[in-house]
Amino acid sequence: MTVRGSFTTLTIGRNSLLAHRTAIDTVGHNLANAGVEGYTRQRALYGPMPGNDTRFGVVGNGVKIDSIRRYGEPLLERRLDQDVADQNEADARLGYLRQLEVVYSEGAGGISNGMTQFFNSFRSLSRNPASLVQRAEVIERGRDLAVRFRSAADRIQSLRSDLDGELAANAAEVTQLSAMVADLNREITDLESRAGGANDLRDQRQNAVRRIAALVKVRTHNDVDGNVIVQLTSGQSLVSGRRSGSLSTRPDPNNGGLAAIFYTDADNAKSSNVTDKISGGAIGGKLRGRDQISANALTRLDRLAFDLQAAVNNVHSAGFGLASGGNPPADGQDFFTALINPTGAAAALTLDASLVADPRLLATATTAGSSPGDNRIALALADLELSAIANGVRPHD
Repeated sequence: MTVRGSFTTLTIGRNSLLAHRTAIDTVGHNLANAGVEGYTRQRALYGPMPGNDTRFGVVGNGVKIDSIRRYGEPLLERRLDQDVADQNEADARLGYLRQLEVVYSEGAGGISNGMTQFFNSFRSLSRNPASLVQRAEVIERGRDLAVRFRSAADRIQSLRSDLDGELAANAAEVTQLSAMVADLNREITDLESRAGGANDLRDQRQNAVRRIAALVKVRTHNDVDGNVIVQLTSGQSLVSGRRSGSLSTRPDPNNGGLAAIFYTDADNAKSSNVTDKISGGAIGGKLRGRDQISANALTRLDRLAFDLQAAVNNVHSAGFGLASGGNPPADGQDFFTALINPTGAAAALTLDASLVADPRLLATATTAGSSPGDNRIALALADLELSAIANGVRPHD
């Protein structure tokens, strides 16, 4: 039976001071890290000190800190990982679409503005069909429009290449973060086996997982030892216990030499192309922008260029220009160089060389005898601006 005295009272006071001091330090730690990304609030949990047997029964020895609890919610954290992946994919696509928008913008260098000037030049020509100055203006506006189409096609390809170049850095970052999570799994297990909770290391690990999720959508869970397991949605393990896999890029001959994403396991023994299996995150958004949005934008641009040249040539070739080289006005003259199919039409759009060499070949009249005063062909060409010539869509739509 223990005999208690004044020393016991002092011990109880000491234990109380130490416990409350630890609790206050924990509060201070929370305040100091309030602005740290990924930090999770901690709280000191009190518990009674083991008591001593006395002739009056068991008498306690005050209070102690049982543990310092990290107030993280695993289910909420996993949901946030999913939301981060979806948000970053959307942000990557939105950023790319905003850059593409410039290609079609109403600005001074955009296709829409070029079309307006092109069709307005035919309206000006219709008021004075015999004017060589007005004819030269029409040709110049046509040449400018062709340049804009070619520049737009080049811009889309350039944006696509920029996205492709970013994928290698993103894949390397996923590899680096995966290795970091694996190292933190080891450090947390080792520390908690010796000294209890490793709250700050757990925050660092969760923050690294969140950064992986910002780059590519993943699934996460904990194994029996408390290690975080990180997998691609297709099942490949980026982090398994203390081991990590990697992502890298290689040229894909089946996609014009653009980068394909490859996964390599922790043993560096097996590598597979996971490009089509990746979704979410910045990588997923950039892949979608590169392989789907870009391809669709270029296809639509090519279709617009092809249908525009076909419609203009169809009307223009039916008309007559001015007498040239002692010969009477003739029909059958194309305005644009005729294109065979839509693929690559925007990059290939040019004016017919004969027309550029001799503006008198520019057609304005419906018959040879009505030239040069007849302006009905010039008006018909101007009216194409309001016609549904591109897949049932007007040029400005």
